[in-house]
Amino acid sequence: MNISELSVRKPVTITMVYVLVCVIAAVFVPRLGVALYPDATRPVVSVMTTYENVGPDEIDKTVTKVIVNQLRRVPDLQEITSTSSNGRSVVRLNFSYKKNIDEAINDINSALTRVLNALPDNCGTPSVMKFDNNARPIMFLALVGDMSLEDLKTEAEDTVQPLLERVGGVASADVWGGADMKIRVDVNNNRLEAYGITLTTVMSALAARNVQVSNGTITQETMDYEIITDEYFKTLDDIRNTIITTAADSTATVRLDDVATVYEYAPKNTRRVYINGEPGIYIAITNESGSNPSSISKAVHRALPEIDANLPRGVKVEVISDDTSLIDSTMNEVYSAGLQGILLTMLVIFLFLRNFKISLIIGFCIPISILVTLMVMSMMELTINLMTMSGLILGMGMTVDSSIVIIENINKRRSWGEKSAVAAVLGSRNMILAIMASSLTTICVFVPILIYRADLEMYGQMFQEVVITVVVSLVASLIVSVTLVPALCGSILHINTRTQKPIKNPVIAALDNLFVRAIGGLEIGYARVLRFCLKNRLLVLALAYSVFVIAMQQFGSMGMNLTPPSNTDEQMNVTITLPTGTNTELVRKYLFDFQDIILKEMPREAYKTIVLNTGTSNSGSIQINLPKLKDQTMNPAEIRQRLVPYVQAWSDVRIVFTAGRGPSRTASSITIDLISDDADGASQVANQIVALIKARVPRLTDADTDMENGSPRYEIFVNTDAAAAAGVSVNTISSILKT
Repeated sequence: MNISELSVRKPVTITMVYVLVCVIAAVFVPRLGVALYPDATRPVVSVMTTYENVGPDEIDKTVTKVIVNQLRRVPDLQEITSTSSNGRSVVRLNFSYKKNIDEAINDINSALTRVLNALPDNCGTPSVMKFDNNARPIMFLALVGDMSLEDLKTEAEDTVQPLLERVGGVASADVWGGADMKIRVDVNNNRLEAYGITLTTVMSALAARNVQVSNGTITQETMDYEIITDEYFKTLDDIRNTIITTAADSTATVRLDDVATVYEYAPKNTRRVYINGEPGIYIAITNESGSNPSSISKAVHRALPEIDANLPRGVKVEVISDDTSLIDSTMNEVYSAGLQGILLTMLVIFLFLRNFKISLIIGFCIPISILVTLMVMSMMELTINLMTMSGLILGMGMTVDSSIVIIENINKRRSWGEKSAVAAVLGSRNMILAIMASSLTTICVFVPILIYRADLEMYGQMFQEVVITVVVSLVASLIVSVTLVPALCGSILHINTRTQKPIKNPVIAALDNLFVRAIGGLEIGYARVLRFCLKNRLLVLALAYSVFVIAMQQFGSMGMNLTPPSNTDEQMNVTITLPTGTNTELVRKYLFDFQDIILKEMPREAYKTIVLNTGTSNSGSIQINLPKLKDQTMNPAEIRQRLVPYVQAWSDVRIVFTAGRGPSRTASSITIDLISDDADGASQVANQIVALIKARVPRLTDADTDMENGSPRYEIFVNTDAAAAAGVSVNTISSILKT
């Protein structure tokens, strides 16, 4: 007794088994995460080191080269690259995909401990970071209301931020915009000279006054008390009343207020955010690694009413942009396409076999196979994304193949007059080996991708979930086709043909005969074509070979990408970079000028909000938040097409447009590495290469070099002999200049 015969003889058992499987699947399937793309972990580790107020040349010589020379000895290292910019050194290490990234980080930390003493004194400690796709924010919120910008920022940091970070799955809620107020002491040099006080004396007095230290403990009876000296400045008056010096007879006391003006101010070089032209407070939500962004977004939306209830009247949190909205809309389209595929399959089966019960059986088999596949995906901690859904839809088509072969054979035997149970058993038995061979052949095509996943690197990472989904769906469909299909056909639904139940309605009978004649015509036509091909074998082979040659020629001219390029998005980002050393005021001016261009070229209904982020250096960004895909009047490609002509007029500014979300969204399509020990010569050659590419390569959208010359500066040369004669050290001169 084979498995198909057992299914026909025990239909209740088979039914209960599949009901149990569906119940278990109903528990696991809701736990599936939803993402746009698979979580592709790249074996990349970055080592970042900060060295404030130092240019790229000095960073490269004193920090980057020291770290690179030490890290190139790390085991299993494939490639090491470095970037030295103003105040920062970044060393990027690429490892083999077979390398355990945690072991690589341990090796890097061990190597860095041996090089710390070789770094400059004021250099920061190197920090090690591994590549993480989830490092960028998934949501942006804005805090708006009838309050000053400083008060709004206080509310955001004290109330909104803690409540958001309590939401499950939220890694951080970073507050951008506004300004952290600082205390400034403007010293009057004339008064200092009048009192005979130096600037160093003022600095020392402030440092000595603003202290909080532990002075040990004291025991009284059975209690130990800690003794603390707490003299931190608490108000501006505390600072103003600080005693700078006292006369020898204690009759005259000079306080800070006598020689300086103390006040609170907002620094101009801090990050500022403008929402539709108005200063605002921006809150960036980042999810935890491995969490489901879509679920976290929904949880944040549910938490907003509670957060608004804790804010003062007239102040509320608004959602500016939500990256997961594109995920939801895209996946809804995929779900819709899958459902349409199932219905279309049932319709085609009905047209060819003209049996409603057979279409119903197919309608049962496909969802059950999909449920089993999703259950296994959940157990393996995969996510529902474009790749897995593509694999599921591909597997669904193969699922139908196995079931159709079984059903068509059973239906043929029923048309011969066999009983339903006998037809189900014999029809399934005859086809089991054929569908098993077909399914296993297909599985053998996909399995090598899993075996050589590490050798395929990023391709293996991206396609492993597709392969797993296809293989699981094929196995599930094979089991369903040899168990559930015979049981439904032979014992539960008892399919009948026109032999058992002729059609009595004349209209329906006429339509049925019409389909029979149409299918018969197709069979006759196919037979004629087949006879022609057999009689003209050389002609057919020549045509096939010609098509093959033409196809190979066309294939050679086709482009190749890891993922299809996409400009479909609900937001567009514009990054504006000015020459190194440009202050934030000029960056802000350029941002507002470009915003005016956007407002001129885009109608109001084409965007929801425009957010300007000034940054803290020589660059800033503009985020254009668009309506949902179905409501967009202009897509990102059309927006870019309108804005690019204005970019050409700004020769001293680099402007980069980004849209479309994918694994390599911000990466350059082509990168040319220039290797040289001569930084000046390399910079000159790199600029020549960029100019040559722009002149010779058609349809080029952007070409640039990542070499920077550093901020413009004045260099001070100290006359050490004169300084020594005056009793002043170089360190003292440098400290005074910093003030």
